[in-house]
Amino acid sequence: NWGSETTTDDASGAVVRTSDDRPTAAQIEAALAGFTGDIMQVPPAFSAVMVEGERAYDLAREGVEMELAARPLWVDSLTLLECERDTARLEMVCGKGGYVRATARDLGRALGCLGHVAHLRRIWSGPFEAADAVPFDRIDRDAQDWLDTQLLPLETALAGLPMLRATPEGAVRI
Repeated sequence: NWGSETTTDDASGAVVRTSDDRPTAAQIEAALAGFTGDIMQVPPAFSAVMVEGERAYDLAREGVEMELAARPLWVDSLTLLECERDTARLEMVCGKGGYVRATARDLGRALGCLGHVAHLRRIWSGPFEAADAVPFDRIDRDAQDWLDTQLLPLETALAGLPMLRATPEGAVRI
């Protein structure tokens, strides 16, 4: 959403600043190049980042002001899909540790209109794609044959991760 910045960088937070300015599609497109490739990103205050042994979101809930350090992030692509006066729909492909909320905040600032995330949908992560998901109302937990054919094996989630073979003694220690 354009026109406001929130404490959480999404629609659940309290509005802290507003702007009447709104970007055009051309302005958004032009700004996106600065948000792709190797970038530095400051995480939102309401994030799981550790600050002196505590989660930033716990400190933020207590009202503690903090400066989070910018972190490197690889953004493969950031694409404008739709643009209306008060909203834009974007698709982002980024590396681990990226915060879409921070991208919305920073893009809004760069455009001079302020912004926050109104809706976020992760469409894939690793080997999993939302298009292959089964809606909750179609899950039949009591039908073993259904579970055997619909659930992916545990190894699917571990594909591509480094493997360490442990001896039986080592496994006990692990």
